[in-house]
Amino acid sequence: MGYVGVATLVLAAVGVGIAASRQPLAVRGSKGAEVLGSRGAGEQGGWGGRSSEGFPAGFFVVLVVLGFLLAMGRYTPFYGLLYRYVPAFDQVRVPARLILLADLGLAALAAYGLDRLLRLRKSQKTSEVWVGLGALIAGGILLAVGLPQARTVPPPDRVPQAMASVIIAAVLLGLSGLLVWLARWHRGAAWLLLPLLAADLIGLGATLEAEPNDPTLGFRHEDVVAFLRRDPNLFRIEGTAGAWQPDAALVHGLYDIGGVYNPLGLAPYQAYRWAVGERGAPLYNLLGVKYVLADKGRPPGDERLVPVYTANREIDVYLNTAALPRALLVYRSQVVPDHTAAWQAIHAPEFDPTQTVILEQGEPLAADPAHGERHIAFVRYGLNEVELAVRTPVSAYLVLSDVYYPGWRAEVDGVPTEVLRADYVFRAVLLPPGEHTVRMEFAPWIWRVGLAVSAVTWAGLGIWGGAALWRKRAISPAPAAR
Repeated sequence: MGYVGVATLVLAAVGVGIAASRQPLAVRGSKGAEVLGSRGAGEQGGWGGRSSEGFPAGFFVVLVVLGFLLAMGRYTPFYGLLYRYVPAFDQVRVPARLILLADLGLAALAAYGLDRLLRLRKSQKTSEVWVGLGALIAGGILLAVGLPQARTVPPPDRVPQAMASVIIAAVLLGLSGLLVWLARWHRGAAWLLLPLLAADLIGLGATLEAEPNDPTLGFRHEDVVAFLRRDPNLFRIEGTAGAWQPDAALVHGLYDIGGVYNPLGLAPYQAYRWAVGERGAPLYNLLGVKYVLADKGRPPGDERLVPVYTANREIDVYLNTAALPRALLVYRSQVVPDHTAAWQAIHAPEFDPTQTVILEQGEPLAADPAHGERHIAFVRYGLNEVELAVRTPVSAYLVLSDVYYPGWRAEVDGVPTEVLRADYVFRAVLLPPGEHTVRMEFAPWIWRVGLAVSAVTWAGLGIWGGAALWRKRAISPAPAAR
């Protein structure tokens, strides 16, 4: 990510030079006569906003600079200002990915530069000659300065690779400059820049993060999946075996405590997950991990984890005999003042998630369910919707070991009720005695705002397009009589 090719840089420099010089486009007419572009010499544009053909070169130059500044992250004060003062910008976890903005700008400028090379007349004095000569000279300087550095600076085992990199970069730079310089007299030279760029990009990417082994092997454990699917209950697994791909649970419709392999995980859940203690501990059991997939012959825990499937050549499946169900009725609550206090409460030695729920809001509860029947059944379980049938003899908190996040809404028997953050990271609702239908749905208000903005935007574009088409037809001249 971020590498656009040496020829792209040279062509982008051509595009910038032509736009900055404010040269009108001269092309050959149908009779071979050379004519100016449709905007004419009097509307050249340049850095004032648009080039002679309406190309916003200045915008893409700014985009390139902005992309580089943002991609450097904390190494420039610009990113820090945006991170602190621009709403939602603090959610950008990997600023280096913003180099894609610079890639887009360079690609657009390079395309513009190539287009102008192909269409400019031979006699027109343009800046591409100087760009080509500059690239040739830069290639020579790179060889003269870079090769001695490549022999002495890297570790001995990296010297051949460093020297090859310098030579390849210098050759690509020199060839790109030569072709740009020749394009003034031979249009075919400009076309040769395309295969040169393709060879550069394909040659570099052919071995980049290439996996020689079959990447699907970690997903193909049908016997293990078949064994897990025989369990009709709702549970989670933990895939610790090296032969089990982190995303295999997603592919097979199972639930893994690791979720989807994604670096942009929710911070509270990640903190909880990596501080649960040993497998079989209360906080681990609260995740609902019923099965652990471990490497062959390597038990993942103590006697609480029992091997139940060992027929696979690479993976053993262990049953966590202390696992808790995905939904619990808890009859005692402890309300704490904030998120930090909740973290401390769930890590207290005496904390038992089956007896007490830690809440950051809500009502204190201390009920006795000694007499009466308790029951929980999942009616529907989806990504954004959960429905349960619950029976409790006294008031209780229904704790669902799914991640809490703003935007979750709940109804008890059709009546809206508050979704509470439970045990630092999960969800809970308060239930009165009796039988209830509990429904939770993820429907944040920002979705509705986004839908409204999108609808208005598309409607506006449709009206604008229709009006433009109507005006075009209204002012078009009538066909001349034969």
